[in-house]
Amino acid sequence: MFYMDGGSYEKMILRTPMSRSHTNKTSSATTTPLLVILAVLHLAFPTLACPPQCQCNTQYFVYCQNIGISDDVIRNTLSHVSSSAKLLDLSSNQISRISPHLFTNLPNLQSLNIAQNRISQLASNVFQNLTKLREFSLHKNQIRELDETTFTGLNSLTQLDLSGNSISSFPVGTFTKLSNLEKLQLQKNSITQLESKSFSGLKKLKSLDLSNNPLTSIPEFAFSGLNSLEKLSIAQNDVSEFSKDGFSGLTSLSSLELSHNKISSIDFLHGNDFALSIKNLDLSHNVITTVPTNPIQHLRNIKVVNLSHNKIYKISYHAFKSLSLEYLNLTCNHFPEIDRRMFKDLLQIVDLDFSHSRIRDIKTGAFDSFRERVYTLSLHGNEITLVHTGMFRGMVRLRHLNLSKNKIASIDHNSFQDMAVLENLDLSGNKLLKISFDSIRGPSDLKYLDLTENPLRKMTGFSFDDSDRQVLMEVNSSVDSLTETSARVTWPYKEGSQLYWSVTVTCAQSSNSDSSTCSPPPYSDSLKPYNHHLTLTDLQPDGDYFVCVNPVFLSPETKMTQCTMLHTARPQADTKTTRDGRELSGNNGATSFYLLLPLNFVQILVILCFSTMFQLSGYFKIYTIVL
Repeated sequence: MFYMDGGSYEKMILRTPMSRSHTNKTSSATTTPLLVILAVLHLAFPTLACPPQCQCNTQYFVYCQNIGISDDVIRNTLSHVSSSAKLLDLSSNQISRISPHLFTNLPNLQSLNIAQNRISQLASNVFQNLTKLREFSLHKNQIRELDETTFTGLNSLTQLDLSGNSISSFPVGTFTKLSNLEKLQLQKNSITQLESKSFSGLKKLKSLDLSNNPLTSIPEFAFSGLNSLEKLSIAQNDVSEFSKDGFSGLTSLSSLELSHNKISSIDFLHGNDFALSIKNLDLSHNVITTVPTNPIQHLRNIKVVNLSHNKIYKISYHAFKSLSLEYLNLTCNHFPEIDRRMFKDLLQIVDLDFSHSRIRDIKTGAFDSFRERVYTLSLHGNEITLVHTGMFRGMVRLRHLNLSKNKIASIDHNSFQDMAVLENLDLSGNKLLKISFDSIRGPSDLKYLDLTENPLRKMTGFSFDDSDRQVLMEVNSSVDSLTETSARVTWPYKEGSQLYWSVTVTCAQSSNSDSSTCSPPPYSDSLKPYNHHLTLTDLQPDGDYFVCVNPVFLSPETKMTQCTMLHTARPQADTKTTRDGRELSGNNGATSFYLLLPLNFVQILVILCFSTMFQLSGYFKIYTIVL
């Protein structure tokens, strides 16, 4: 609709075309029709109303957030809000009380935000006339109690945010009248317990967030009646046990978040009503030690399982039988080794993460049951020392393999021979001194090989003749013979079909006090083939340099980076020698006085006092030598 004030109406009417003869008639013949038309227009286009200091986008959307509204002025503020308002934002003010009938004149509100105020109590039936309200936020107030009359009248409400308050409990029936509610947020409160049928009446509820509360247990039938619930979060509580029928009635649940609790057993998962609907299960950051046979394998449609940051040391036989998982996260657990019994009859894992799980060995055939249906495998941050033939056998569809931050010192030939479609291989942060192409032979689609942070001294057998595919290898060079102005850089790749070596020296930064800018030394941008070291000179003392010496291959698609950071030595301090041969260090230009006369105890104390005073002032140092 189009709104304008009375003056605009008047201008519109006065500009209406009319004949000159008509305008010359008496005022009694024209005034009456004009007034009637003006009155009709005022009824059709109400005057825009906006409270002082608020911002309004037409009379429907009223924003009064963060303007210091208190209990004394709120009623006066709302008196300026049009009864046609659809949205009212009163967040971030100083409101501590919602008095009865405060919103009586706002029957058309659909969205009300009273978040971040000081409200501690809600009167009975205070919102009863807001029958069209759909979204309501009371986030981050100081509300302690709710009762059966708190939300009377809010029959159209679909979203209710009560997070960040001090609610410790609420009686059964509190939400009964909210028959259309779809999302309820109760996180970051002080809720210590739930009752059976705590959420009765919420037949359309799809999302319930109870995270960040001090709940210790879930009683039977706590969520009874929530047949439409799809997402439930009880994360970051103190829950250690679940009653047998704790999740009874949740036949539509697809996501269950139970992370950061004190759960030690997952037997509660067995025989639940969500067995056929659950797709996402998060049990991370608990104290689970074993994964038994039955609980998870009965979740037939489960796709994502997060068991990271537990204390799991055992996965029972058939624990994941007949499942087709998209992501299984087992990071930060306690597996000394992986064997084939752990995943017996598992059909598929698209992404498997075993990072930081103290794994020392992977038995031959460990991944046999799903070896043709895994695409990403991460073993980052474990204790593997050897990659042996058979460790990854049959993994013909694996595309991403992360073995970084282990203790790998050796790779058997053909260890990756079955990985024809492997694209990314990360071997960084290990203990490899040498590596041959035979060690990684097999992946014909390899595009990225990371060998950085290894003490590599030799790479052999790598040839990229006639290669028409994109390959990027990252390797660290090493630095020795480091002085104030020079360094020798050595790189592991020394043979192959390269045309020449490309050299770049970049000054990362310089702490040299004599220069505010760092100028890299002049070097030609290419060296002859088959070089394996280069001595850099004319460097600045106490400077940081980034040096890359990379082979340039016949194939323009093949790239190898052999880079390193180096820091030149600091200038040695000037020294002077006393009569008995002892060295005294200078102070970077500060004046030094050497008193070599015999001194008694009192004189020494006096000199030390003066020495301390002058050192603090920064002018010079006095060195005292007792002879």
